[in-house]
Amino acid sequence: MINNGIARDAGYNPVEDSVYHEDETATDYVNIIASRSEDTDNETLQRVAELFQEEDTKQFIEEEHEGSLIPAFLPLEEIGW
Repeated sequence: MINNGIARDAGYNPVEDSVYHEDETATDYVNIIASRSEDTDNETLQRVAELFQEEDTKQFIEEEHEGSLIPAFLPLEEIGW
């Protein structure tokens, strides 16, 4: 078992070359955008979070990683936070 980054570095396409891969329900492995509590109202950080969750960012992730990364823009409540 290896992750997508290692597979891609080795020249594999995780979608085409894998025996099994997670689907869109792989919420245990999502990345979280977080900040220190004193930066909660930081407008720059809020804008970065907004940009990261836009549709064109999702399309870029899908195209750049040839479907091997799953863009998952989930509210924290959906992942148990």
